[in-house]
Amino acid sequence: FDSLDRRELLSKLEYAGVKNVTLNWFVSYFNNRQQFVSINGVKSSQTNVDYGVVQGSTLGPLLFLVYINNITNIDINSKLFLFADDTAVVSSGSTWEEAFEQ
Repeated sequence: FDSLDRRELLSKLEYAGVKNVTLNWFVSYFNNRQQFVSINGVKSSQTNVDYGVVQGSTLGPLLFLVYINNITNIDINSKLFLFADDTAVVSSGSTWEEAFEQ
């Protein structure tokens, strides 16, 4: 969630048919995002957030699914297992090196 490339996400949204005003809304939604940490009422300074989707938001999980939608199209000799924002790559071989090369 927190490390995806927003430019790539916007490109995928456009490819999926999101255009014009709606696409511009998403651009605006991601621009100038900031965050801070609050512990026992003491707040840190704000910092810009340039990557990822807004965690805890209604749109976050949906946007993440759009982002990873084509991950299973990767041409590898391994199996991918996906659940929410977790991905596992499983491969086998006679040696560690062979499995790693898969």
